[in-house]
Amino acid sequence: MTRDRLRTSQSPDGRLVAQWHLDGTIARIHQVQNHADARRGLVVFDTAKLPDLADARAALPSYEALWDTIRHERLSAIFSVAEIPTGTA
Repeated sequence: MTRDRLRTSQSPDGRLVAQWHLDGTIARIHQVQNHADARRGLVVFDTAKLPDLADARAALPSYEALWDTIRHERLSAIFSVAEIPTGTA
């Protein structure tokens, strides 16, 4: 498992789903799906300038539950022993 893999997170109510990856320790958001609102069904961010979690939160503040989930999963991924590269001896 690598830290920079594409990840999927879901809000607790299942209404919002985001795809993101770790860039070092920064969560970069690729897209968000809103299953409850057809007008805002899919938000795709520019791949040349993916927002970090703070910028995505500022752009879509009503998605707070999703951003909180990603923040928690980001910290879990950063501190996951299974994802720490092993050194060569």
